[in-house]
Amino acid sequence: MVDSARHTEIVRNLFIQALNRLEEENAGNPLSDLFVQVDQQNGEVSIFDDTENLLGKEVVFDWVLPDMEEEKFDAKVTGDLKEVVNGLNEKGAFDKIYVVKPFSVSLVNDDFGVIEELLFLDDEMTKLDDELLKDMDKELDDFLKKLLSDME
Repeated sequence: MVDSARHTEIVRNLFIQALNRLEEENAGNPLSDLFVQVDQQNGEVSIFDDTENLLGKEVVFDWVLPDMEEEKFDAKVTGDLKEVVNGLNEKGAFDKIYVVKPFSVSLVNDDFGVIEELLFLDDEMTKLDDELLKDMDKELDDFLKKLLSDME
């Protein structure tokens, strides 16, 4: 998993550079979205603000996969991107005065059409990832059965 750690670090550093650039150049403009594009042909990862201004780009050589099906490629990079943005969020990287909520980070195609939402933050609502919800029904059913059996 050394390769995975290497490209995760490249993407994490790219996000940090983009956020630092926003902080320096923001001039009080609110930010509600970040867009990430990944070029399957050359592995280039680009981050854009909500007005589609390029904030930074890097090449992840492990993501140069021109022969892979597009859906499989998107699934491959989405997992790593979610890991990076969730880690940055846990460390408070998006707790900036210029970041307004609701705030999202999305993987987008060349036309800025959303492929997958990587992170969504809102003060009044929390959006849970599908991974967190996959066993929720069974756990709730088990909990209710136990609760109801205790009441008998």
